[in-house]
Amino acid sequence: MESQYLKQCLGDCLKKGLAEVVEHRPADPIEYLAHWIYRYRRNLDEGEKVDPT
Repeated sequence: MESQYLKQCLGDCLKKGLAEVVEHRPADPIEYLAHWIYRYRRNLDEGEKVDPT
């Protein structure tokens, strides 16, 4: 139900984004993740390789 929706719609994005947060350990991890997700989505929309780092 809800968990299936989250896995389907956000699973890959969140997994990669959280891995980036762990790797970079920013001062504000929530803001970092928010910007990372925004860039991830923009890259998908532009048809680029998904690597927003």
